[in-house]
Amino acid sequence: MNRIIAITFALICLTFRAFCANADYKQVLVFTNGESVRVRLPLTDVTGKVRVKEMTPDGFGIPVAPSKTVLGEKYYLEWQIGYDIPNTNSPTVVP
Repeated sequence: MNRIIAITFALICLTFRAFCANADYKQVLVFTNGESVRVRLPLTDVTGKVRVKEMTPDGFGIPVAPSKTVLGEKYYLEWQIGYDIPNTNSPTVVP
């Protein structure tokens, strides 16, 4: 009986995983086409590298939920850019 329950549970988990969204939507994508460059910035991931913030008078932005806010002129994008390099033996890398 326990074996049947375990197999059923495993099949349900595998089926659920097959219908889950791909994680590519979280990636910043850059496309070039002739003389133009298109950048896709994922705005719906709160912990992602691209965040929407509302400008404040003191210069610090307040994070907002872009899916629940109509974006206008007082909002801006903050894009965290990583400076990772594949060669860790480079003189520019700090140990």
